[in-house]
Amino acid sequence: MFAEGGEEEFGAIRDVCPGGTDEFLVNIENGGDPCLPLDAIIDVHDDKVIVDVARLPDANRRLSACARRRSPGTVRHRSRDFD
Repeated sequence: MFAEGGEEEFGAIRDVCPGGTDEFLVNIENGGDPCLPLDAIIDVHDDKVIVDVARLPDANRRLSACARRRSPGTVRHRSRDFD
């Protein structure tokens, strides 16, 4: 996942959240596995999911900001491909 206008990956979609909600389970680097609302995703292209960070809940917005400021050499998590 990438923030709109950003070039650094900050997370990866892992699955659909349980309970029938319109949310995806994501892994935010160094931030855990929260569920994010589907409407935060504004584009998908070139194997990249683009997220409007302003549409994220406050706690997730802070986690994504921390992930984008991570130190060099942090291990990146890759999600599985979805059809």
